[in-house]
Amino acid sequence: MEQTHSKKLQLGRLVADALGEIQRLGYSRGSRDRYRTTWKQLIEFSQRKELGDEFSADLVARFLEKCGVRGQQANAPSDGWRRHIAFEVKMLADFAKNGRFERAHTRVQAIHRPPAMQKTLRDYEQYCKDRLYLRPSTLLLRTTAATTFLDFLHSSKARTLEPIQAAGEPGFSGLLIRRSARIMARGKDAES
Repeated sequence: MEQTHSKKLQLGRLVADALGEIQRLGYSRGSRDRYRTTWKQLIEFSQRKELGDEFSADLVARFLEKCGVRGQQANAPSDGWRRHIAFEVKMLADFAKNGRFERAHTRVQAIHRPPAMQKTLRDYEQYCKDRLYLRPSTLLLRTTAATTFLDFLHSSKARTLEPIQAAGEPGFSGLLIRRSARIMARGKDAES
């Protein structure tokens, strides 16, 4: 878990930002509560052990060890809670590294869309129906991808792609390629 930020990550601030992000992405209340509980336990553990208020690989390793999570050994049915803890801490580490979460499945309905974004998406959907004659399943995949991309632009406050590329975010192009590949793979599965 290598950190890409040069500044030290204050644990409380990181958790608050991560919770805000999972709420913005439309995670269910139960999921948000589970993440909040685990991350709060991580903060309390850090305070109890006087490890400081900095997020680090050492803190994560000690916390997981305290919870009884050792590598991939949490596979028994009774270890479900350990798998959750390991995954939730990994999510926080990914957020610390990348400043964002990447959901495997995006719930488009949960994404807040400003009026300008809604109009753009309706126009795109109409274009896909009228000009491209897409099937409903393909149209759904495309509008999901477009909604996710527009939400990314909106959340990064970008008006054009130049600031994103100029900022030198190497993961941006990779993110688009990975998402496109997954969407295309899902589309092929749906068409079969």
